[in-house]
Amino acid sequence: MCGIGGILFGKARVENAVDRAHRMQKVLRPRGPDAEGFEELKCGVLVHTRLAVQDLSVAGAQPMGSGRWRIVFNGEVYNFRSLRRELERTGVRFESESDTEVVLRIFESEGVAGLRRLRGMYAFAALEVGTGRCYLVRDPLGIKPLYYAVAGGALVFASELKAVMASGLVEPRADPDGVCGFFLAGSVPEPSTLVEGVRMLRAGHWLKWECGGVEEVSHWRLEVEESDVGWGAAVERARGALRETVERHLVSDVQPGLFLSGGLDSAAVLAMVHGLGGRGMRTFSMRFSEEGYDEGGLALKSAQRFGAEHSEWEISPAEALEMFEEYMGVMDQPTIDGFNTFVVSRFARRSGVKVALSGIGGDEVFGGYPSFKWVPFLVRTGLWASRSAGLGRWMGGQLRRRGGGRWARQGEFLCGKPSLERAYGAFRGIFLQSEALDWTRRLCGGRLGAVFGDDSWMLERQVGPVDVGRMEVERYLRNQLLRDSDVFSMASGVELRTPLVDRTFMEALAAIPARWRFAPKKRLLQAAVPEIPEAVLKGVKRGFSFPYAAWLKREWSGVFVESEKYWSGLGFGDVSRRSWFQRWALAVLREKLNGLGVVPELVSGSAVSAPNPP
Repeated sequence: MCGIGGILFGKARVENAVDRAHRMQKVLRPRGPDAEGFEELKCGVLVHTRLAVQDLSVAGAQPMGSGRWRIVFNGEVYNFRSLRRELERTGVRFESESDTEVVLRIFESEGVAGLRRLRGMYAFAALEVGTGRCYLVRDPLGIKPLYYAVAGGALVFASELKAVMASGLVEPRADPDGVCGFFLAGSVPEPSTLVEGVRMLRAGHWLKWECGGVEEVSHWRLEVEESDVGWGAAVERARGALRETVERHLVSDVQPGLFLSGGLDSAAVLAMVHGLGGRGMRTFSMRFSEEGYDEGGLALKSAQRFGAEHSEWEISPAEALEMFEEYMGVMDQPTIDGFNTFVVSRFARRSGVKVALSGIGGDEVFGGYPSFKWVPFLVRTGLWASRSAGLGRWMGGQLRRRGGGRWARQGEFLCGKPSLERAYGAFRGIFLQSEALDWTRRLCGGRLGAVFGDDSWMLERQVGPVDVGRMEVERYLRNQLLRDSDVFSMASGVELRTPLVDRTFMEALAAIPARWRFAPKKRLLQAAVPEIPEAVLKGVKRGFSFPYAAWLKREWSGVFVESEKYWSGLGFGDVSRRSWFQRWALAVLREKLNGLGVVPELVSGSAVSAPNPP
């Protein structure tokens, strides 16, 4: 796990390219505290910061070369040892024990066709030195980030948006698509970023840079082809897939730990570790004094059941507040989440752990979110209301009068054309679509961002859990959970691994009929891992969340005051009366715009205000 970056020349060299690349490397340093690498070539400059996990020796240093190719790699390839054995049988000789060299050798012989053989999370750049041709590659599910921009005739890329901007090659101008997307969802949707001209390489895609031009191509997409199997076979398939993916994710030259909540997903991962012979695995949990948020007791039961060496931190509001400023500083793109990952990662690193497993992804693949029930219901309601002129607008008005938040978003949905995207946005959104459009226009000099695509054609058939599952994976999981997990774990020098977010695992589960895979209360996961303690199975689903609302009423009451004054001064209404997550969203957006040097291009006009505080 590392930070990667580079500046590649087009028809002419970039002035002060070495100095620019060093500034990029400095930003990436927290991602790779163990070592740094730098290489200046005729066609550009490559930089690397290393968190040593596989092959801890200097033989694993990067940039790494073989013949005419150079590579800078971030991530892990879990099947690299079997791939290495295959290559050795063909006569290939290796100079290190690292997975990076395996990727380099495969790319050297097979090019992008070899990507189908990689099992893991990764983002890398493979550069052909003689021609200057370069391939940027991102893993199938987008676990590892990779940003790029074509600026001044050059290609600049890095693991973080901040590092791309540190090159000084990109003008700091707000991207309306990124700003609008953030207002809608609390995260910036790929491939957009907060900065115009900078893009995130899409998950499961590769990009070729050659002669100053770029071409982007998909190399993987999850295809759902259900097989006709009964319940017993579905349970057996789920258990086998879970055991296999956990075993793969334990491959490491350092001892992994596990972020353990009181829920099913991380308990299931721990159960598989135990079944594979793992004893004394280090597990980490957070505790709170606030009733309704503390899952420490349930996490302890799982740890005891499976013989883990458990550590927990009952964090106080004051301790959390001390860490909040640092959290805001290491944040890359704005997000309303991730503080929990930042805190538990810091806890694990201080305890000597640099690799940790997580249960992220379980809700998406087993249907654990309320969205699996409510989004199809909202679509059906919208279709029914749209058959009568004025009925949808009347129903929407009634909902909006009930208050703000989800009521207002669902009311707005019923007033417009029904679609899956709009229904999902109404359920998971942060601000109203009308607010997002108006505020984007005011911040971006009158330019409007994209809101929702028109997928109303899908409503010719019944919307079901498979459709919602795809939305959860491609929106919430990819744009928020995985991105936040990467940024805030790597800020502490911790490699976070996600066994439930894995190409082979998801392909295996996609073959299970939806009626079994998305059965209520994650019934399939419960049946596949019966070892999970009964108390955890019967526990109330909370998610890995902190008691922010309670803290903001007491110890954290002054955290967003300056932000609220700023936005209110721009005509955004009384921001202090908004929900905690809307206030959080506006605060981090202001922080990130300032941090990236982006100055809003304000235009006049009165902002839309929510009818009531959510």
